[in-house]
Amino acid sequence: MTTLEKFTGWFTDNFGSGGKKFRFSGNRTGIEEESANFNTKGSSAELQTGDSYKEQIGDSANTQKGDSYGFLEGTKRGVHFGNSNSFLEGNSASVQAGFGSSSHYGLKLTAVVGANISSTSGLQVSAFGLLPLLGGALPVGGFKIDISNANSVTKKKARDTFLTHQQNVTRQRKE
Repeated sequence: MTTLEKFTGWFTDNFGSGGKKFRFSGNRTGIEEESANFNTKGSSAELQTGDSYKEQIGDSANTQKGDSYGFLEGTKRGVHFGNSNSFLEGNSASVQAGFGSSSHYGLKLTAVVGANISSTSGLQVSAFGLLPLLGGALPVGGFKIDISNANSVTKKKARDTFLTHQQNVTRQRKE
């Protein structure tokens, strides 16, 4: 065998064979033709299992579990537990506990008991109308005032107001 026949390697036949690749075999004489699709099998397989697979498992999975999941758990959850919860427990509670309580315990109490009686005066009023306790004479009839739990200043004001009312009624009757 010649050195060329024993050589194992690749070469391209440039004499009209269309660029096909041949292989020399050291154990046989002659030239054994290889498949012309060798490079295509290599590149295609590499492209299919490499880049395409990487794109499918990499970018697509990142998009699905990254942006979409981030939007679902991030933004939507933020709206649900952030703004909605703030509105429910913040503004609504403020309206209910603030304005509502003010109306219920402030204005209504003022309207029932009278603007001149504070809630700490200790007076227990059972009345059919408003009680202008510090504002002058009491209306005739319809009131029952329990001042047993009131402080001394409130008791004195209540007694003075009642005595003034009695004096006014007595004077009006004489006239």
